[in-house]
Amino acid sequence: DLLKSLGGHRDKRTRIRIAVNADSLASWFAPVLVAAPDLLVDIIADDQDHSAALLRDGTVVAAITSQSNAVQGADVIPLGALEYIATASPEFVQRWFPDGLTIDALRIAPAMAFNEKDALQSNWAAAVAGTTVALQAHNIPSTTGFVSAALAGVAWGLNPAPLVLDDIRDGKLIDLAPKHHHTTPLYWQVSRIARDACAPLTRALKAAAKTHLTPL
Repeated sequence: DLLKSLGGHRDKRTRIRIAVNADSLASWFAPVLVAAPDLLVDIIADDQDHSAALLRDGTVVAAITSQSNAVQGADVIPLGALEYIATASPEFVQRWFPDGLTIDALRIAPAMAFNEKDALQSNWAAAVAGTTVALQAHNIPSTTGFVSAALAGVAWGLNPAPLVLDDIRDGKLIDLAPKHHHTTPLYWQVSRIARDACAPLTRALKAAAKTHLTPL
């Protein structure tokens, strides 16, 4: 801000460090950067349930997070909800879920998790089964890797709807529970000291959210 006010470094882009959850990064976030050509971003990929901690400790100046409560010194902007669909290949369903999503089947069928912090599949399975289910899960730290593993019949997992709707329509993947889609609310939290620098990105995020996310 000081350099800008003094009229220096006008030919250099502003660099900011932000946290974005991997699923948003893979499904809808990247085109947002086109609308902010004067910014260079260092993106830290982290789970939306934990990314606010990076803003809190000063690692990043803004974050896409599932937390609606503002981090001290930050503004909160509701973006929308990202829809997830539990999917698996037809062959996987035939092998592991011949009688449907029973508790016993969910306990033994290979599942996926992004990492040890990822509770999305466990929470979804508990909601479907009506009780806690101890899943046996591969840790696959890649959103597109989730989709690839599901297509290959390795395991079942929850995928962002924008990434799997075509495969479901083409019969390559099966929606395991059409009445149990999961939605994760997303918020953009930005430090007030970086508000002006992040303004172009904030405007682009709000516009993209109207197109790709479900209203909160």
